[in-house]
Amino acid sequence: MQRFFLIVAMAVGAGCHANPEPAMPITRSLVTDRLPYELSRAEVRAWHAQHGWCIRRTWPSTDEFVVCDAIHPYMNLHTPPMYAMARYDATNRSVAYATFTPVPCRMYGTCDRIYGRTV
Repeated sequence: MQRFFLIVAMAVGAGCHANPEPAMPITRSLVTDRLPYELSRAEVRAWHAQHGWCIRRTWPSTDEFVVCDAIHPYMNLHTPPMYAMARYDATNRSVAYATFTPVPCRMYGTCDRIYGRTV
């Protein structure tokens, strides 16, 4: 009898550890994952325009973009948008990227809070 329960427990345990394929794989790549360095300024701007980003501000050697994808809004409207910056050299080729990606609040309406002292 004990052997029977051991076999059942092993079968259930094996089923719990299986990794089924998700119905729809979720990918959330960052700008820095998709854009190589030394792209022209026009190519960087075109990539952002094609992927739901708008130009927010520009400087002589930097562009700042903000997510403006109205089709996929955040669930919590108080979550700040994502920002990305691209810096260019004297020949207007990209040399650096930075992305600010906020962590949105959970869909249950609560946000993660950091308790106690943090460094």
